[in-house]
Amino acid sequence: RLGRSQDAIAAYRSALQVAPDNPEALTMLGQLLSQGGDTAEALKHWREALRLKADYPELLNNLAWVLATAPDPMARNGAEAVRYGERACELTRYRQAMLVGTLAAAYAEAGRFTEAVATAEKARTLAQAAGDEKLAARNTELRELYRAGRAYHEEPAPR
Repeated sequence: RLGRSQDAIAAYRSALQVAPDNPEALTMLGQLLSQGGDTAEALKHWREALRLKADYPELLNNLAWVLATAPDPMARNGAEAVRYGERACELTRYRQAMLVGTLAAAYAEAGRFTEAVATAEKARTLAQAAGDEKLAARNTELRELYRAGRAYHEEPAPR
């Protein structure tokens, strides 16, 4: 798996040498880097993609999630995560459970736990309505974490 990820990263880097203003390629490169634990470089590529395509819900969601939940406290920024999370949800009319769940995590990171609890509940309801019981259960778990006044932070990626 690691070899395939490294191959994909190399392919996206090559593609960006040819077309450096491709927000989708920048977003995918950022995703792969983030999955591999390189948060700083992922954020750099995502911010560049956002400069090119400001109203890209998936990108806004990726940024919000990492800024809210990164294992490295130096990478987290609750206020910025809320800004991106709210914009992603506005663009999708608060109808996508995953994006609403990310906004809940952003609220928690920003210390806005009352909003985090309510937003996680909305994400749970949306996931249930879509038949995604796994995502509904995850949002229930996170809601309880926020209710306890704690933000969610991911574990560092294995190296």
